[in-house]
Amino acid sequence: MIVSDQLATDIRMTLGRRIAALQSLAGHWIALPTGVRAATDYANRLVDSGATDEVVRQVAQKVIDDLSVYIKLDPMPLSSIGAVLQDGRRLLDLAKSLPGFEKDGSLWQCLHGTIEQRTAALEGGALEKAVSSIRDVHSRLDALDNDDIRSACAEMAASAETVLSGDSQPADVQDLIEHIERLRALLPDDRAAAVTPRAVLSNTRHFHVAIVEDDDEWYNDVVRALDIVREYLGPCFVVDHTRFEDLETASAALANPSPTLPTTGSDEAVVQTIAMVDLGIPSSPQETQRVRDHTATPLRDNGKALLRKIRSYRNNVPSIVLTTPSNLLDDQLDCCAMVVGDYDYIIKGVDKHDRIADAIIRVVERAKAHRISLTASPKQEARID
Repeated sequence: MIVSDQLATDIRMTLGRRIAALQSLAGHWIALPTGVRAATDYANRLVDSGATDEVVRQVAQKVIDDLSVYIKLDPMPLSSIGAVLQDGRRLLDLAKSLPGFEKDGSLWQCLHGTIEQRTAALEGGALEKAVSSIRDVHSRLDALDNDDIRSACAEMAASAETVLSGDSQPADVQDLIEHIERLRALLPDDRAAAVTPRAVLSNTRHFHVAIVEDDDEWYNDVVRALDIVREYLGPCFVVDHTRFEDLETASAALANPSPTLPTTGSDEAVVQTIAMVDLGIPSSPQETQRVRDHTATPLRDNGKALLRKIRSYRNNVPSIVLTTPSNLLDDQLDCCAMVVGDYDYIIKGVDKHDRIADAIIRVVERAKAHRISLTASPKQEARID
């Protein structure tokens, strides 16, 4: 039995998505001990501060007591991640009960930026789900009469079982990724010979994704999702990106249409810009550095201000919002209060790459059918070309 072109294409895309998911898991797994150290350092500063409210100091001391045990676990074994997730959720709830928890510099803001940003990618059995899909691929290919593929499948399956062992570490995930890449290289790739891409050729074929994200790991997650989009669309489409880390620089580029970042409503535009926005971003490059030094926390109002600016200009930019489960409802209510509430919301959690990729592909599908200009200022109007 040989590998059919369609089967090979489907499995190659599945494996590509699993590689992206595993790379993300490994990245957040590696970054988790650093986040724990940053959270305890921040809590120590609150405890030592005479100006801090006594109740806040008590919760900060609880953060130190509960998280200090994990500081030396670098790299952190898989068996410890569940305990970190449980303690992190409990401490986040405790910090959220404090008055003014949403203010810049609050303990909750710190835990959200250092702990929840990592645990959101690791909880919910993320690793087990990724490995389960790999087992499905193994069962589909193992029956084929191809010794090289069957051997690569067996090695991949053995590596997957190692990843799920209690003492596994991020290096074991990287080893699994390498096995998947070797298997993927053995499958025939007929994309180069394709005459037309999956999406019908019409209107815009060049898409520029503006990634507004200050966190390195989540930025890398979006970049990996773009690889999935490129593979899906095929060689006749171009998908590139630019990164913005704060409100000031993102506003300068996205709220003021220019030849480098053309937008939907421009008649001359040959490139469709799509904004991928994390609401919790710093206000300026200077604040970005303070956030990286863990001496400041980004406010979600900054991302919402950016969305208002994008929507208030004539050349409207389709937007996709990155959020976390704890903020989803508030983000949806706030965004719906704006003039146009047609955002996609991507929760930073399991299978985010698939959801990010699918959200971008939906924008592409709309763009290939129509060019839509939505205007809120100076008056509300819509124009469909």
